[in-house]
Amino acid sequence: LCGDGDMEEGISHEAASFAGTGTIVKDSVDTWTPTTPIEGFSGDYRIAKGVACAGTVRHAFGNDAATTRVSVEKGATLAVTDVLQNLFYATRIHLAGEGALAEDGVTRRGALEMPAVSYTSQLLNNIILDDDATLYVKKGGLFFLNGMLDVNGHRLTTAGEGTLTIFTGNVPDNGGEIYLQSPGEGLVNRVTLRTWNSDNPPSGMPAGTSPFVMSGGSQIQVYGSYKPVNRPLWVSGQNNVFSYSSNGKATIEYATNNAHMFYLL
Repeated sequence: LCGDGDMEEGISHEAASFAGTGTIVKDSVDTWTPTTPIEGFSGDYRIAKGVACAGTVRHAFGNDAATTRVSVEKGATLAVTDVLQNLFYATRIHLAGEGALAEDGVTRRGALEMPAVSYTSQLLNNIILDDDATLYVKKGGLFFLNGMLDVNGHRLTTAGEGTLTIFTGNVPDNGGEIYLQSPGEGLVNRVTLRTWNSDNPPSGMPAGTSPFVMSGGSQIQVYGSYKPVNRPLWVSGQNNVFSYSSNGKATIEYATNNAHMFYLL
């Protein structure tokens, strides 16, 4: 749940005039939703504790400058709550950890939590991992990440029963892995890999050794026939599904390192 509230010690986001390239820190364990933009801020907005909700106000965490970033630290969550085109646009979203505790007091919400709606616009374009991190997409949610996904040598865990769609040309091979967490018996965690974007000719995924890992109850769909994926595919557990669109034929080859390479013909 997301609600309105003060940042900390009674200092509200709306009451303060934030500008420049410094650092703003949310250091309270509450759940908080900003209601006005801070368009003059182009620094680092650190979510150190609790939950910060986004989706109703553009520029609530800073403007579109190249220096603007939102950093979600271990134990905290950035929760996107609504469809708002260009919500973060060029802002770099840095993720670490499994997120804040959910209402049950046991499970975690993910460092980035996406709701049960479809996102097809330039909502959020750049995700960079500062440590192992979890991205949670709720059941019924379809999250299109139009821009870069850089796991930066860490493990990105995709969790929840929603679908994460990424463009393969925007996933650099910087080490680490993308791990599809099993959502539980009878449930499905989906990742769609679109093998083209707006480039002409379209971009494939840079060849590398960073794997996709399916851990049971996982689905990977490769969509498009223009460029290869060229990454290892590691499979464990049961009820995993690998599929491809009618635009092309997907091929999985056995590799000597007990992994699989998958690409399109």
